[in-house]
Amino acid sequence: PIVRTLVDVCNRTLGKELQPYTMGGVTYAHMIPDALAYGPNSSQPIAGERLGGGHQSNEAIRISDLLDGIRVYMNALLEIDGKL
Repeated sequence: PIVRTLVDVCNRTLGKELQPYTMGGVTYAHMIPDALAYGPNSSQPIAGERLGGGHQSNEAIRISDLLDGIRVYMNALLEIDGKL
């Protein structure tokens, strides 16, 4: 239920219809009981730049995507407060 809640908050905040997904990477979530990884992911390249995605030596994110992430986190914290 918490995953559905987090995805719903993200979709409402961003006006999108994103779906949750799992990946094979090892994150901090493996070390914390009942944890899950939740964060921004944008596959759109930054125009004119040769910048990498997450965990690359030249990792970059647009300021607008970063601000969207902050809005999503803020709304998610408000939504799950008292639900955990």
